[in-house]
Amino acid sequence: AVVNLAGTTDVAGTHVAVIRIDGAANEMPINGEYANTAGDNAVCDGTGTDDTAPTIGATVSNANSLILNSLHPRTEALANITKDVDYTQQYAVENISGGSASTMVLYSRSNPPTGTDTIAHTLVSARAWVMSVIEIKGATPTFGSNATFTQSSTFFAETRDGHGTVAYNGYLYVVGGERGGTSSSTICKDPGLGGQPNDWECSDVQYAAINADGTLGSWTTNSTYFLTPRHYTHIAAWNGYMYIVGGTTNGNTTYLSDAQYAPINSNGSLGSWSNTTSLPEGRQRFGMVAYNGYLYVAGGKWVSSGSPSAHACNNNVSSSYCNDVLSAPIQSNGQLGSFTRSTTFFQNPRGYVSSAAYNGYIYVTGGYDGVQYAKTDYATISSGTVGSWTRNGVDFTTARGHHATVTYNGYIYIMGGWTGSPTTSVQYGTINSNGSISSWTAGTALGFARESAGFAAANGYIYLTGGFNAADTACNNDTTTYCNNAEYTRINSPAQAAYYERIIDVGSVVNSIDSINFGGIAVCGAELSYAVAGSDGIFGAKTRQAFALPSTNYTISQSSKRYVWVQVKLNDETCGTNSRITDITVNYTSNSPPNTPTLSTPASGATNQSLSPAFTFSTTDAESDYIRYRLYLYQSDCSTAVGASPFTQPDGSPQTGWTGQDAQTSTAYASGTTATYTYQSTLSAGTTYCWKVDARDPGGTNTYGTASTTRLFTTSQVPATPTLNGPSSTNTSRTPQFTLRTTDADSDYLQYFIQLYDAAACGGSQVGSDIDQSVSQTNWSGQNAASSTAYIGNSVIGNSTMATYQYTGTPLNVSQTYSWRAKARDPAGSNAYSSLTACQSFTTAGTETQIKGGTNIRGGTNLR
Repeated sequence: AVVNLAGTTDVAGTHVAVIRIDGAANEMPINGEYANTAGDNAVCDGTGTDDTAPTIGATVSNANSLILNSLHPRTEALANITKDVDYTQQYAVENISGGSASTMVLYSRSNPPTGTDTIAHTLVSARAWVMSVIEIKGATPTFGSNATFTQSSTFFAETRDGHGTVAYNGYLYVVGGERGGTSSSTICKDPGLGGQPNDWECSDVQYAAINADGTLGSWTTNSTYFLTPRHYTHIAAWNGYMYIVGGTTNGNTTYLSDAQYAPINSNGSLGSWSNTTSLPEGRQRFGMVAYNGYLYVAGGKWVSSGSPSAHACNNNVSSSYCNDVLSAPIQSNGQLGSFTRSTTFFQNPRGYVSSAAYNGYIYVTGGYDGVQYAKTDYATISSGTVGSWTRNGVDFTTARGHHATVTYNGYIYIMGGWTGSPTTSVQYGTINSNGSISSWTAGTALGFARESAGFAAANGYIYLTGGFNAADTACNNDTTTYCNNAEYTRINSPAQAAYYERIIDVGSVVNSIDSINFGGIAVCGAELSYAVAGSDGIFGAKTRQAFALPSTNYTISQSSKRYVWVQVKLNDETCGTNSRITDITVNYTSNSPPNTPTLSTPASGATNQSLSPAFTFSTTDAESDYIRYRLYLYQSDCSTAVGASPFTQPDGSPQTGWTGQDAQTSTAYASGTTATYTYQSTLSAGTTYCWKVDARDPGGTNTYGTASTTRLFTTSQVPATPTLNGPSSTNTSRTPQFTLRTTDADSDYLQYFIQLYDAAACGGSQVGSDIDQSVSQTNWSGQNAASSTAYIGNSVIGNSTMATYQYTGTPLNVSQTYSWRAKARDPAGSNAYSSLTACQSFTTAGTETQIKGGTNIRGGTNLR
């Protein structure tokens, strides 16, 4: 009987994150305090005042521990709880790792501590630990008694008995039954079948909303009807489907074996009915439950007339009644699998029984086989298999049939029925862990005697609908002796206090945490506290609402947040009610991913692009979050990746290839800033490529938005191999002038590169260094492009400018053969060099010395 903090789960929707919390009626007081960092002691002294919101902080090492000191019981006791008796304490440890809350682990200990009592837990690479202490003081409170029955002020169509009732997803249903009106009435008949006026049975479905305080809304007649009107039938609801099985029709002369099902809609209405697997024989006045994915049918009457006989349903004894259980699996599409007959049988085949299931046991109570029974038989059930039957050692008071049996929160209830006349008797007993029932206690009686009523339990209330009363009373809105209202009772529990707490992660940083509310019942009001944190997990100031009410939105209005710490305290000691929390809802406005990027360069269809292009693009973010990009580069089919594509901008350094960053210490771009990515390798010349970009906002949703449309571009072609003009002959100057030119298909401007060798065919050794126009313009002449740093290129060689380079190095040797070669590149196009030319040779001129008359030649003069 503790608040099950370990069982809560986070369910994130598009705009709502909901925490489902155990809303049982027996929450007990909780005294919780925190230790947020390694070595921090949370002294739980019973005051419950240390409820500061925890911090999701820095990682701590495995060696550190959090310690709770002085865990003492609180000094006061709540109503109906004996102080310091059978003391038990539970405390929960929750690891919040990486900002995502994991399941809490509950630890228990017994015996009240004395003096200083310490519990230590070692942290395992956790970011933070939230410590909560749950204290239960006193013996187990006495639950189970029921409050005075309240008569519903609304009436469903047509008085009736022998119908089915079930509660499901906030609605109460009344299905079929035997009318209490005239035989000619067609109110509860399918109008599409002419009303079927010649019998007493109904084929309709009535439903009403169940309000949080137990009251019912107006009843609605469902638009679809099941086949074959009937009564003494049973219904069940499971996994979004309603089932009706067996029963009797034609004035109680025809026993039905069919089963039908219909989908249950979220507004309470049912869809169309369909047939599914039938029972092996017709039967009525049986018990039926849906439990853990199986439908169980117990006992009942199978012979409509004639002498009793042996049958498989009664272990082949001579009886008109059954004491077996039929089970069928409930499939995910609503269909039933085949029914299997149990191999075990409860005592005394009988009909007019009532059944319930709880904690792995099925119960068959009361009934009639010529005499009334006050017995309860029970057996284990698991995956459709029924174990051996045990007859409970204690009978309930007043044997009966046509009664209601309900199990709820550890108790079993017997209500109303036929004891020779309709009765108001209510009894309840405790269900023990072994399935047995402790002594029965008289509960608060029904407001009106009813037999063959429908019955169901929901949200701490038990409902009985319709039934035969034997007198015209306020349980109907006509003059018959049947009922068509519901009466309900609240299951009592002592005054209680409860304390709920959770960190809610809405999944990512959102644009705005708007408001918070909780569902449930809090007649005394609740104390609601909350705080919010961004992605760093550091919570801001706590807000406290001293008297908060369910289903009321409390404004938070905090932008760019991810976590909500919420705490709800309930205390019913002052008003004696049964408060509960069913859910906590955080309403938020989602942060949106960045907008679709706009591509700038290369432009769509661009040609003559660099082989190492620089891509530029930009986008904006609605929340002005900083942005990182991802660039996709494909072949022209826009699907075959090029190189290591996609090229994703990293979260940190280095940012290779990315330039222009102006956010997050130059690792991201501000909203609207143009981003540049330069391809880090070399594309193929004269080739068409495809590209696109998408963007994410790491400080926001951290998800990629819609990618841009794709764009095509074509790389530039490499210039043609140059034509060497000169020198190319003998008698060349020892300081030669080199002339050359080439074509460029894209008419890009050109720069040249020359190599000179001291032998033919580029043999020997290279003379000097490479002559590279891109490095120096010295000795180049005739440049007429790119600010006189290059030459005009054209697809027609005659229209390309002749390039000239004047050699000014050490004069070449006399009468020696040299060779040279060259290549060209287009810096504004492919920026790649053409192939080298073949080597072209030339020979330098010899030196001539003329001897003329009058010239004296003396000894020692060398003539060369």
